[in-house]
Amino acid sequence: MALKVAKDYWQKAKFDDNYANGQFKMDMKRENLYRETDRRIKQK
Repeated sequence: MALKVAKDYWQKAKFDDNYANGQFKMDMKRENLYRETDRRIKQK
């Protein structure tokens, strides 16, 4: 699931330069990836 989250962020960065130059680096940190992964799992 964490790999899926990382791929989602990467896809978003490909099409949004502002995101790619700022928030992408923060989102790709291990802690943030796993936090988002946990959030998505709990939503199911």
